[in-house]
Amino acid sequence: MGRKGGGRSAFMKAAMRASASGTQDEQESDVLEKEKMSTEDKIMDEGDEVRKTNAQESLHGAEEVPKQETKGQMTQRHKREAKALKDKVKRMGKKGKEEGAKLVSEMEDRHAAELKNLEIRETEPTVEEVTISLYSSKVGEPRKTKAQKRREKLMKEEQEREERIAAENEARGESEKEKEEAALTELLHSSGLVIHDIIPDGHCLYKSLEDQIHCLPDGGATIAATFGQDASDLSYLKLRSICADSLRSHKDNFIHFLAEDDVSSSEGDRFEAYCNEVEKTAAWGGHLEIQAISIALKVHIKVYTVGISAIDIGEEYHGENTFLQICYLKHAFGLGEHYNSTRTI
Repeated sequence: MGRKGGGRSAFMKAAMRASASGTQDEQESDVLEKEKMSTEDKIMDEGDEVRKTNAQESLHGAEEVPKQETKGQMTQRHKREAKALKDKVKRMGKKGKEEGAKLVSEMEDRHAAELKNLEIRETEPTVEEVTISLYSSKVGEPRKTKAQKRREKLMKEEQEREERIAAENEARGESEKEKEEAALTELLHSSGLVIHDIIPDGHCLYKSLEDQIHCLPDGGATIAATFGQDASDLSYLKLRSICADSLRSHKDNFIHFLAEDDVSSSEGDRFEAYCNEVEKTAAWGGHLEIQAISIALKVHIKVYTVGISAIDIGEEYHGENTFLQICYLKHAFGLGEHYNSTRTI
């Protein structure tokens, strides 16, 4: 009787084929599972890398952030970071879509927080401003030297003295100086003149006459011609020298008017000492010097003062270009007498 189905040998072969087929199916299944896991791992790895980068950006930004980043600079950086993240999410594909959306949301939150912090920072004082404020409030001005302290003390005392004087003058009423100035102003006004102030430095008489000479119609040319000089040469110092020479030339006319302060020396020595003082110092000049200058320059000098009629010296020299008008104040300053020039109204 023949064997049906091939017997045991056929069974063993069939079993081996089935086993081989099963092994192959299992191998194919393992390969598919590994490929799936590899794809998932790749997606997770890319997501982790993006998250890691995003975390670093949260601390430092995708780019190096300037210490004093402006709002415009921050906005431009945010745009670059958004573009870079968009490219990364795109490479993740559809399977990384959810993870990509999460990363984008985190980035947007970070950007919003940075903008808010910038706005807060812009309203807060800088370290430099705080330092200056603390220095001004706690430390104050740099330490002053002893000399500076002395100067400030003197200035304060002088200011207090002036304030006391002003208060006393106000309580006392109009001063002698103010009364005299008001009366002289009225006197000059009646003659068509006003006061022209001259600095009270000891040279006031000579500077007043210098001013008058240069205000003459010919600018002083007629007077200067007497000495063979230009009018511009007739400075107050030159007038002092002219005055001293005139006193010496007319010694007999002037020597008896000098006070005998120094009786130990001869009259001639005292007179020469006086002339040297007129010529070389800032000694105050008066009526004697006006007479000497009038003789030397051949000019008519008229002196206006309060309480008496105007004094005319050298009227014989009167002329359009040889007439000088000055004024005299007895109570002008602390030292008393003072000469000013005049101007026509």
